[in-house]
Amino acid sequence: MNGSRLKDPDYSPDGPIYWNAKVFHRSYLEMEKQFKIFVYKEGEVPLFHDGPCRMIYTIEGQFINKMKINTKFRTHNPHHAHAFFLPYSVTRMRHFLHDLRSFGRIVADYVNIITAKHPHWNRSLGADHFILACHDWLCFRGLIVASMFRS
Repeated sequence: MNGSRLKDPDYSPDGPIYWNAKVFHRSYLEMEKQFKIFVYKEGEVPLFHDGPCRMIYTIEGQFINKMKINTKFRTHNPHHAHAFFLPYSVTRMRHFLHDLRSFGRIVADYVNIITAKHPHWNRSLGADHFILACHDWLCFRGLIVASMFRS
């Protein structure tokens, strides 16, 4: 599907995957107009606000960088946000932190800073917050989650 077909007001996708392709497509177009993401400013490079933009894990860095400059989906007003991005790089953590237990501590500390400074995590207990990780290192998320709730 190319971009010009998405903008065609008469276009609607088809196929057995959709219960109602027209409704889905209209909903998608509306989401593209309204959906906003707030990116937390806390954290410092190299673990936060940066990621690899070459080689095998490039999508992580590209997404972080796109969120810095994207005006279509990004909002600087957290009250307008539908989702909240935690801009840390699991790839960079793996590179700079050689102890896997450090992952959990770093993330738990980051979340603690955010919860103390911003009310948005607390309104949903983080359900509307997300990270991007493009590899299997996130299988260590159990360590991260356990660390967050111990703090």
